[in-house]
Amino acid sequence: MTRPARLSCIALMVWLSGCTSVMPTMAPEPEAEVATDTVPVALQSQFDQAMLAAQGQRWELALAGMRSVWEQQPELSGAALNAAVLHLKMEQPQQARQWFERAVQANPDNARAHNEFAAYLRQEGEFEQALTHYKAALAAAPDYPEAHYNLAILYDLYLGNKSAAIEHFQRYQSLQEAPDRRVTAWIADLQRQQASVGGAP
Repeated sequence: MTRPARLSCIALMVWLSGCTSVMPTMAPEPEAEVATDTVPVALQSQFDQAMLAAQGQRWELALAGMRSVWEQQPELSGAALNAAVLHLKMEQPQQARQWFERAVQANPDNARAHNEFAAYLRQEGEFEQALTHYKAALAAAPDYPEAHYNLAILYDLYLGNKSAAIEHFQRYQSLQEAPDRRVTAWIADLQRQQASVGGAP
């Protein structure tokens, strides 16, 4: 007896995250539970073939496969998210945006889709929109470390809210097996900045 396969963007996102400039400060993807899609086994074969094409850097073939999976079952946010990432790899940001939007519309509880879309929006200079999607990611998965990490960066470097940045960096640290020394140093620097201006955010 076959079991329903679970279609996720995890594997593709992990190895592509090092290839794209959209998320230069993003920490590695977690193994924590975030939204994935349950799909028929028949579609899993197509998904796997698209993954193999992507791993071989055959971007157009991989994209065609992900689009085909999504067109057969449009509620699959993972396929749409992978299509967005592939468009970024192909330096097609506007097409990527359309697929990010499809991903979060297909499954508003897909924390990873919100996180990746927020990183894209941050790169595009749309900081308030990025904030909205980081918050949506955390609403769907409150213990999602990378959303806390990325939101802290947004608050610090782009929105100038040092207090909120510290809060989310500390939350990120609390979700690690051992504290990240770089983040520890970042928190200390933010606290020094706050102290120098009398604790203002």
